[in-house]
Amino acid sequence: MRIKKMIISLMLLLPFIMSASGFGGIKVTMIDGSTTFISMSERPVVKFIGDKLVVKTDVTTTEFDRSKVKTFNYHVSSSIGKISIGNNIVNNTGDNLLFDNLPVDSEITVHDVSGKLVKSVLAAGRYKLNIMELTAGVYVVSVNGISTKIAVKR
Repeated sequence: MRIKKMIISLMLLLPFIMSASGFGGIKVTMIDGSTTFISMSERPVVKFIGDKLVVKTDVTTTEFDRSKVKTFNYHVSSSIGKISIGNNIVNNTGDNLLFDNLPVDSEITVHDVSGKLVKSVLAAGRYKLNIMELTAGVYVVSVNGISTKIAVKR
């Protein structure tokens, strides 16, 4: 069940990951302490086949015995600084998302993964969204109806 939750979390993050200017990857840690890192730039596809965790990329296929996997998670690259949402570039400054060159009356919304509206603002020009006000979790950020997902960690 724990691995299934990790897979679901990873799938929720993939659109954000692939639209960011930097890439992270999948990190598989085995019970014996060994680790395998698979870059998102290799476009991995993760599946469970029988008692195996299978990660297939453009280059190779790697299989892991599920009973020997300690953790399976997404590793964030610290170089991610910009997110593309439609034609807008959003800079991640750590505590804030900084929107630039917004048309007049641009609508910025933030929803949690259950669909609940967390924040909604109209902005123009430059707007700073303080993501530290959000609790840890995955959110959908939309600018004028074009969306991406972000993950807030503590």
